[in-house]
Amino acid sequence: MSFPGLPVDFHLELDAGKSGTFQFDQPGVYRYYSDQQATYGKMMDDAKADKGTGVYPAPMRGAVVVLDGNDGLPASSSATVDIPGDSMKFTPWALVVKAGDTVTWTNHDDDMLHMVSSVPDHAAAAIPPISLPAATGTGTFTFTQAGVYYYYCPVHASYKADEGILYPLESYGMFPYLMDGIVIVTPN
Repeated sequence: MSFPGLPVDFHLELDAGKSGTFQFDQPGVYRYYSDQQATYGKMMDDAKADKGTGVYPAPMRGAVVVLDGNDGLPASSSATVDIPGDSMKFTPWALVVKAGDTVTWTNHDDDMLHMVSSVPDHAAAAIPPISLPAATGTGTFTFTQAGVYYYYCPVHASYKADEGILYPLESYGMFPYLMDGIVIVTPN
């Protein structure tokens, strides 16, 4: 099912081994989750895996990127991502920029170092690890190649290469949420 507040609301019920379709009529980034294995949390604006499910603590969630008729997507109003001091998440979760744009990450968490790093095999090109010290540490990266870049904070999540999945670390203050985000880079 879709995250709340999206321009298009969707919910598919799929039995094991079955598939379903949904036609999007508006461009945008649409986050979704399985309400059979995860629960949406308003404060984090994210889904977390339900304890006792087979996927715990990795949430079953994802995103659909819907392009407009010209294979484009409206750019975000700003090329910045913040880490609020009260919730330890990347805000916004999805950012849309053009090739050649520089994105700035700023850490507003007074007590905790955070990092930005590409999820291996889930990014158009690697984002080199960026360290964001506590209390307004900043870092930048210029995206030269169009594509989707999935990234996470390796201080608070672990990538399991054999499964191709990110898991939140129990040391993360917002466990079992993940601290991750995406940057969608459109051609110039």
